[in-house]
Amino acid sequence: MRPGVYPAAVTVVSLWLLLGVVQTCAPATETSDPQADASTWKRTTLFDGKGYAWLHAAYQVSDGYVVVGGDDGKGLLIKLDGDGVKQWVRRYSYTLHDNLYGAKEARDGGYILAGMASGEGENEGLLVKTSPDGKEQWHRLFRGRCNRLYGVDETEGGYVLAGSTTGNALGYVFTTDAKGRVIADAAFGTGGFLNVFNSVRHIDGGFLVQGTTDAGAGRRGWVVELDHALRPRREKVYEDDRPLHLSSSLPVPTGGWLLAGMVYSDGYRARLMKVSTSAPNEGITSARESGRCPLRRCGCRRRWRRCMGSGRD
Repeated sequence: MRPGVYPAAVTVVSLWLLLGVVQTCAPATETSDPQADASTWKRTTLFDGKGYAWLHAAYQVSDGYVVVGGDDGKGLLIKLDGDGVKQWVRRYSYTLHDNLYGAKEARDGGYILAGMASGEGENEGLLVKTSPDGKEQWHRLFRGRCNRLYGVDETEGGYVLAGSTTGNALGYVFTTDAKGRVIADAAFGTGGFLNVFNSVRHIDGGFLVQGTTDAGAGRRGWVVELDHALRPRREKVYEDDRPLHLSSSLPVPTGGWLLAGMVYSDGYRARLMKVSTSAPNEGITSARESGRCPLRRCGCRRRWRRCMGSGRD
């Protein structure tokens, strides 16, 4: 990979950046741009569903792309080939209302899916493991642990997932074995405010989670680096003059990270930031141990940012 060139849709975990709401049922339609490079394609598809189909995130996999969302109260997984042509669609139903927010291609060629199940009571985290053709192999519901799960990645012996506790009170991250049984978990944030982790990435020495925290000072971008035991190594809160949500990350070949998300100011606009990791670590207290996690600065310095959409930058 050449420095400064980033693969599209490697791990894009963002409702706001990529995909939206499909409201009607219609066959797939294609649009072409005669000025576009021959290696690119544009495709708009309205998938067969009843009522609303929410498409939350898209990911590049070894033989194309997968898209996750929700449709008619069921979790939705769509497989596309490398040209964006639909190959198959799977739906998963466990409660009255299920939704999928994150996906990861597993080493065995199947998929691990993260989302939310909503029954008669509180929302609960949902984890689904599928075969390469999207057929369920097993699933787990995390009652009483978390409100919903947005991000998932594979570890050496299982999986790591991220989301929020009940009511989005705390950012929540946990590891499981290969069958989805919880090994360790931790929660972060300041009680009484909104704290959500929107994605997680397995990195050298641990995990990187990112999301949104309120903590009484307005919604701000939030990144926490954890070791393999889920102990925090460093943390960064990104200030903005508008509410800022971070929803995905991508390592930069020359060092640092690309952070993607959105800001809100008379409508949603995409936000992309490049950050470095050059400063020394700082200690952080886990909310699981003390009831709150001080939002201390760490070594993730913002290098530049870009806004995409109408309004001011």
